[in-house]
Amino acid sequence: MKFKIKLYFLSICLTCLTAFAQDNTPKKYTKKISEPFKSGKNSGALYNSLGGSSFAFSNGKEILSCNFYDGVIMVKKIDSEKLTVIKENRFEKFFAKNYFLVNCIKLNNRYFVFYSSWDGDAKKEQVFSAEIDFDKCEFVGAPKLLLQVDGKVSGYNSDFLYFNLTESSNEKSIAVNYIKNPENKKSSQIIGVKVFDENLNQISASEIALPYNENKVNCSNFRLDNNGDFYWVAKVFHDDSRNDKKNKKDLVANFHYEICSIKFEGKTINAVKIEDNENVINNLSLFVTPKNLMVCGGTYSDGSSDVMDTDGYVGFKISPEGKIYDKVFSEFTLDVLKKYRSEKEQKNIDKPHTKGESNGLYKVFLKNVYICENGDFVFIGEQKYTYAPPNGRDIDFYMDLIVSKVKTNGNVVWLNKIPKKEVDVKSSWYVNSNNNYYFIFVDDIHNINLPLDKNPDAAFGGHDEYMSVVKISDSDGSVNGGEIFNNKDFKNYDIKKYMLQRHRLFKISENEIVFEINQTNNSSGDVIVKVNLD
Repeated sequence: MKFKIKLYFLSICLTCLTAFAQDNTPKKYTKKISEPFKSGKNSGALYNSLGGSSFAFSNGKEILSCNFYDGVIMVKKIDSEKLTVIKENRFEKFFAKNYFLVNCIKLNNRYFVFYSSWDGDAKKEQVFSAEIDFDKCEFVGAPKLLLQVDGKVSGYNSDFLYFNLTESSNEKSIAVNYIKNPENKKSSQIIGVKVFDENLNQISASEIALPYNENKVNCSNFRLDNNGDFYWVAKVFHDDSRNDKKNKKDLVANFHYEICSIKFEGKTINAVKIEDNENVINNLSLFVTPKNLMVCGGTYSDGSSDVMDTDGYVGFKISPEGKIYDKVFSEFTLDVLKKYRSEKEQKNIDKPHTKGESNGLYKVFLKNVYICENGDFVFIGEQKYTYAPPNGRDIDFYMDLIVSKVKTNGNVVWLNKIPKKEVDVKSSWYVNSNNNYYFIFVDDIHNINLPLDKNPDAAFGGHDEYMSVVKISDSDGSVNGGEIFNNKDFKNYDIKKYMLQRHRLFKISENEIVFEINQTNNSSGDVIVKVNLD
């Protein structure tokens, strides 16, 4: 397995140095580019140019943009038709010193910022809310205390996010959850969940001990449904090693997944163990549909020596009573595995494989699951590799997209692979619009109309790159491609750095998306781009 991976990474690196001419003329999507914005060193038109956190919301023909950076808050209102700034306000030292931004959301047609702050004197963690007036682009009064927790809470990630906030799909309620530090490594963690209504009145509160100690569980994917029930995914290790496998040759994992939930005003944790006797579930994620359906999806393998080898997608739905139904395991077909691989690789894939032997498809991560009107699943996943050279920094490769529509009985309606090879910077975005799935990313121009027996060329550094749109029809899975920017435009705009790297794309209508990029000459200012997907 290691030998195969090394060969594969070697082929990736070689293709980074390969370029050849092709006469490809993709469809050009209609776009509108604003005049440059010069809003100060910390903020662009929609988003921060230098980092920090940024959020944007659309309301009719207007966009509300909120930027947070180094103690400065910029709030702007933008005309999405004219692509001009209508109004903007700058706030300094408005929040507590050393605050941590929790989230910025729309709640019942109102807009709120939530942040946390440690009260050292009272030894309490605190969460505050601050409402933004959309029309005036300013805060409504001073921040208000939302909740307090005695003592320190655990950080969820390396960004020191101590609190997680999620809203219901109907935008009528929110949940704030946190993990209390255990007294020692063998003690159970405490999960706290507080639910608030549309006016930020607390309507439910729970603090419950997890059934596992800190060393044996990872909690993620926190979700709130419209009934006030709270869900999350728990990855439970079978020992304190936290290794995915006890032995690399094992065909079984050293962990399993559980879907946990706390009913509204409940005081106990309901846990449903997710496992399969024939397969190893590599990863699971929770999603809530606009119709308040709780859906879970992920990837699985047959027990390969590397737990991240991927044989297909797994998905199921969760009833309000916590029951699992419409569970499917959808295996990737040989045709898809062989697409955009060299002739030698295709021959190797065709060879019979024993259980636990790699199929060559390494690390596919599920990004989203859509549920169709008839209940069918649409899985969207992306392949990712990290190459660690003996000397030098790691190199990330964001690879092919694998999209599949699967019926509730497990039958595949269609299955497609979209070839791409991005280096170091992830740029893929997807939107669901008018019964089509659109994928927007920066790619090498030689990957247009790529032959099925060729590996994709690498897109890096602006050489031979273009910003592409791939459209997949929901009805039959047919694929069409086009371009937003070509490689000539990359000389004028720093597309990957200022738009794609920070994932600053959002849909303002069924047919239109907007995003922000920076011109190559930083003094020229940022520009907003609006694209018509018709």
